[in-house]
Amino acid sequence: MKKIKMLVSAGLIIAACLSSNTVFAASNTLDIDSVLDTAVQSSVTIKSIDISIQKSENSYKKAVKDASDYDEQLDNLKGSDDASKLQLMQSRDDAPAIQKNALYQYTNKKEVAKNGVNLSVYQQYITLLNYKDTVDTEQKRLNNAEADYKKAQLQLDMGMASKGDVLTKQSAYLAQKAKFNSVKRPI
Repeated sequence: MKKIKMLVSAGLIIAACLSSNTVFAASNTLDIDSVLDTAVQSSVTIKSIDISIQKSENSYKKAVKDASDYDEQLDNLKGSDDASKLQLMQSRDDAPAIQKNALYQYTNKKEVAKNGVNLSVYQQYITLLNYKDTVDTEQKRLNNAEADYKKAQLQLDMGMASKGDVLTKQSAYLAQKAKFNSVKRPI
């Protein structure tokens, strides 16, 4: 029961850091894939980049449309010098290319942001698993110390151990209990 509480608490901590929705699998264990999806979907950085991508797509479409207007202007410049024609052709060709490059850059920034969010979630998940392992190990040590203490009490009752042996085992048990509580406390 304590393990489930620990997993639920840790899941809440991760979810609170990444989104307003807590995601658990059917068995109340942390489902990393769902947390990753939720974190990416709720990332403010990714949403901001999505808006920039949309603006860039609109700018690209406008630049392509404006390029057709340049073709009409180029037809009107039949008798003018080559420098004017060259400048008009460069304006026509450069604007869509610049906008396409911006779109490409924003798309790459979005992938970098997704990878950053995923990395953060995985790091937190690894921290959670390490913490769970530490708590489990300390729980086993506490159980062993308690068993040794109870065994020493039984041996004392049977006359096979001294009161000093029991006090030593009790001291070890209480020290392990304090250590377990200090490890468990951050939850």
